[in-house]
Amino acid sequence: MIGENGQGKTTIVKLITRLYDPTEGQILLDGVDLRDYDLEDLHREIGVIFQDFMRYEMTARENIAIGRIEEIDNLDLVKSAGAGKSMADHTIGRPVSGLRPNVGPAL
Repeated sequence: MIGENGQGKTTIVKLITRLYDPTEGQILLDGVDLRDYDLEDLHREIGVIFQDFMRYEMTARENIAIGRIEEIDNLDLVKSAGAGKSMADHTIGRPVSGLRPNVGPAL
C-alpha cells in the first residue's frame, strides 16, 4: 500500500487485519463483514509488516514460516511460500535448499 504520510494506510491495514474493529460501518470481505470471520482464521491468512518492523535473529526458514509456524517442518511448503515466490533465496545470497542461513541483525 502506497500513499502520503498520515493518509490512513496503517489504519486501513489494522482494520483489515482486525487489530481494530471499526467504530462505525463495516468492512466486507467477499460480501461478509470481517467481524463475522473467525479471528484466528483471518490472522492465519494475512501477513503484515509495518514501517516500524523488527528483524529477528532466526533462520530464513523460521522467518518464512512464522506466519504458519505449525508448518515449519513442511520444507516444500515453506520453500514455495517464501523463498521462491519472494525471491528470498537471492536476498540470502544462495539457493535455500535447507533454509538454514541466519537472517537478522547479526548479519
